[in-house]
Parts: sequence; C-alpha cells; structure tokens
Amino acid sequence: MVDRYFAFVGQRTQPIISESSEPLSPAKEQFCRVETSQRLTIVFGFWNAPARSLLQIVKRINAQGSDVLLFDLNPNILYQQPACVRRSFEVLVNDATASAGRLIDTYRYTSIDLLGFSLGNVPLCVVAQKLQFRTATMVVPVSNIAICLWEGLRTQGLRNALVERNVTLETLQNEWRTLAPAHYANVFRSHHVTVYLAKKDKFIPYTYGLEFVSALEHQGVEPTVITSRITGHALTINNYIRSLRS
Repeated sequence: MVDRYFAFVGQRTQPIISESSEPLSPAKEQFCRVETSQRLTIVFGFWNAPARSLLQIVKRINAQGSDVLLFDLNPNILYQQPACVRRSFEVLVNDATASAGRLIDTYRYTSIDLLGFSLGNVPLCVVAQKLQFRTATMVVPVSNIAICLWEGLRTQGLRNALVERNVTLETLQNEWRTLAPAHYANVFRSHHVTVYLAKKDKFIPYTYGLEFVSALEHQGVEPTVITSRITGHALTINNYIRSLRS
C-alpha cells in the first residue's frame, strides 16, 4: 500500500519525459568528513530520494566515525533514451571512481565500505570492480534494471513512453546489459555482503531481489540476507535508515 502511494504522489516521484539525446548530469556529489577518520563509506542514494533522507544517512554514518561520499541520483537519470541512460550511468561510475580515488589518496583510508539503495545499487556494483572495499550493503537491490523498469509500479509511465518509441524489453535489456547488477556478482567474492529484501516490494519485485542473491551465491558469495515480510520498497529503505542510529 505504501509503495503504491509513493508511486503516484509525493515529492520528486514522477520522472520528466525528456527528449534530450545527450546523457544527463547523473548525480550530485557530497563529501562529509569526520576529523581523523580512517574509514570511508561510499553511498549511492535511491531514485527520487528526499533531501531529508539523504541528510539522515550522512549524519548517522558520520556519527559512527566514518567519512561519507554520497551520490544523489538525478531524478531524471531514467528516461526514454536508453543509450543516453547507459552513458549517464557510465559517467556516474567514472566520477564516483575518480572521486573515491582522490579521497583515498588524500586521507589514506584503511577501510572502504559501499552502501547502495534501490537503483543506486546499479553504480555500486560497477564501481565495486574498480575499488578495494571491505563491505557492501545493498538495500532492495535490482538484479536487472531493464526488467525492473518494465515491471515495477513506479516506472510504468516511463515504460509507456518507451513503448511509444517502439522500444521493447529485449531492446532495453541489450542496451543496458552492462548496467545489470547480477552481471557483477563475481566482484563480491571474499567480501562481506549484506542484502536487504522486501517481500511486498512493488517497485523492484521481490523475485528480482532473490535473483540477485542467487547470482551472488552462484559466484561463491555468501551474502547475509535480511528479508522483510511485511514492508514494501519505501518502508524497507526507511527502516534501514532508522537502524543506522545504533
């Protein structure tokens, strides 16, 4: 019920159907330093994330003694130009890798942790192959961005816009093959991985969260999987943010 509400009302929920043929600026970047910290947490926010939620994430991770490098996804990073969407994510991955590298060189971190929410797990999985990290936490991740856009409740308007352009699911899967998190499951071998899933998820259907977990396990990863039986996508994210207090 909550997922259905957030799919149709609320701040920053509806994608702008853009005619641009150029990749968009993919994310806003923010770095928050804790004096003398030797830890860095790289956070990829969720699509249409309210500023208040992101602020809570940063403050609570800082309070745990870790610096935070946050990437707030452009609300319009998904639109009906599949090739441009792919290039936008590629720009985000390159920017995140470069920024993390500069911070690592500057502050000589001894621990790097990755944290992704929903769509933010797409760049997280690609960046993971480029960095030496300790842990990865993925909250309501997507296994295949194309299928989840096609079937997810929140992206039906965008699906309709793609159909009007004669874009099929098969076309989208081919164009976004390199954006599928399951494609990078092998990157997480020998790392501590935690995955949060929601059985009542209407944005990223639970089936595809399980599919991602299966891809990890197939590559020899033994993720800790925490599944909510009573919450959907939005409340699972909210509950995780609240848990960061402890």
